[in-house]
Formats: sequence, C-alpha cells, structure tokens
Amino acid sequence: MSQPRRVTVEPGRVAVEDPAAGVEYVVTHSPVAATGTVRGRVFQFHTYAPNKYAGAWEFRVPDAARTVQSDETDDWFHLYDFDCPNAGCMSAEEAVRHIDRCLVEYAALGIHIVTEADWFAAQRPDPLLTFALPHLGPREMRLIGVAVARLALPLARAKQTRQALELVEAWVDVPELGSDLRLAYDRANAGLARRDAEGNLNVYLARRAAVDVAKTDPLTWREHGCARSALSGGTRMSEEAVRQVEVALVRDIAGNPFRPVTFAPEWLTPTVVGLATATDQTRDYTRLPILADALEEAGCDVADVLGHCRDPGPHARGCWVLDGLKGRARG
Repeated sequence: MSQPRRVTVEPGRVAVEDPAAGVEYVVTHSPVAATGTVRGRVFQFHTYAPNKYAGAWEFRVPDAARTVQSDETDDWFHLYDFDCPNAGCMSAEEAVRHIDRCLVEYAALGIHIVTEADWFAAQRPDPLLTFALPHLGPREMRLIGVAVARLALPLARAKQTRQALELVEAWVDVPELGSDLRLAYDRANAGLARRDAEGNLNVYLARRAAVDVAKTDPLTWREHGCARSALSGGTRMSEEAVRQVEVALVRDIAGNPFRPVTFAPEWLTPTVVGLATATDQTRDYTRLPILADALEEAGCDVADVLGHCRDPGPHARGCWVLDGLKGRARG
C-alpha cells in the first residue's frame, strides 16, 4: 500500500511529500521559491519578474554537463517556464497548488526522458536539450540555437542579424573566424539599441535571439524564448506550433541518442559526398530525398538514415545525417 501524501504547514514554509508521485519539495516565503525532487531528480522553482499582475515560475535542474550555462548561475540549467500572473505575490500555501499543477503538466510533456519512446514522445524542446547535453558537443548545441534563431530571422529586418548567424555557422567549424564573428556580433548588438523605428517588440526579440547565439562565450538558451516569443507575437504561429518546430530541429541535429549510427565508408560514393556537401553548403534540404536514393544505391539500408533524409523536416545546419556523411566528430 502506497504512503499517503503529506503537506506540513510551518511558519514561513510548506513541506510536501507525495511518495506515490515521487515528489518531495519545500516552499518558502519572501520570495516564494521551492526546492525538491521529482522522480529522484533535484529541481528548483523560483519566481522572476514578479509583480502584482505578471510573473512566472522558472523550473531548473543542476547543470551536470556544464556545456551550457544558465542565465542565473553556473550551477543550474534553465528548463522551462510556467506563466503565473501573481507568481510573486502568492502565499506558500497557494504556491503548492500551482507547483503541483506545473509538475503534472511538465511530467506529461517529458520531464524525465529514460527510454527511446520518451525521446520521441516529448512535446517540448527543453527536456530533449537536457537529455542531449551529454551526447552532443558545444558545436551541435550552438547550431540548435542558430536553427531556432533562424526561425525568427524574417522578423529581424536587419542584414547584420543574418550575417551574424551565417558567421556562427561558419565559425563552429572554422575557429579562426572568431575575430570576424566578434565583429559581426558587435554590429548585430548595435542593432538592438536601435531596435525598430516603431519600437516593435517582435523585431527586437528576433534580433535578440541572433545576438545571443552569436556570442563566443558559453552559450545560454535565451534565444529559444526570444525566437519563440517573436514568432508567436509577430506571425500567425501559436507558441505551441513554434515549440513543435523547435522539437523537430533538436531531433534533426541530435539524431536519436538511443540508436547511434556508424556511417560505413562504402556509402561515401562521389555522388553521396557531392550531394551531402552541396546540401550542407547551400542549406537546400530539398536535396535530401535524392541523397537517400544515392545512399540506397551505395548499399545503405539503415532505416533511420534513409527515413530522416526522406522526412520533410524541418532540417538545419548540423543535421545528424549530413554531419555523419561529412565525418564531423561530435561530443
């Protein structure tokens, strides 16, 4: 028989234990914050930008890989936000109800990826990114950021923004371009100060996404939120639709961590190498189905490789199949 849920209210804090759900946490006042574990994983909730009318909870876990630094500290990796209009003004008792709802919602979206089925069932990019950290290197993680920032590029209305992203894509493979990238970053960053002539927030967010990913110091994930907000505010795409595109881009670059592929030398015929190189350089991913046919002719019968090339995408620079055919090392 499972143990019952227990909620202990004490001066200045509320303790929650729910063995059946694998949840245990403590909420404190001033400001309202929570620390605990969910299914054995340490987590924190804390409020940010709180006021009487707006605010949010940030969910974060320890940054074990340290490949990516969070915006808050070097020790925590930002996972997910939950909107909460009165996040900074509620009592600890009220916060318990909200945190419980958040934990249930996030668990349903794939907070704890354990199996291959979890990897493909996740509906948010954040748990995918967290799980992928040990399997990928800084290059791949930054290219995921570029791919997301590119989604909002049409809203940026600035050639400096496009140039910065293009230089990031080149710099990840040619570190000697670091000085050029820093110059491009400075120019794109200057565009933030000017913003749009009408003060358009979506234009600013689109530029902010590119500026963040163009930094040569450790990458943060603010560009994901900026690009998502710009698209949902400046186009007809819903925030949920943007997240689904992000999920597809993460999988396009990360591949399937549960089933790594070894690219056989005999697949690398002149036709395959030529198609892979042209697709990688031009970002014309309509060539990928043709590449799949060429791989089959070369003897490739790996369903994951052929299926990915024939998938409509989206695809991006850093696509795991193209990287594999180009012999790019990962991790």
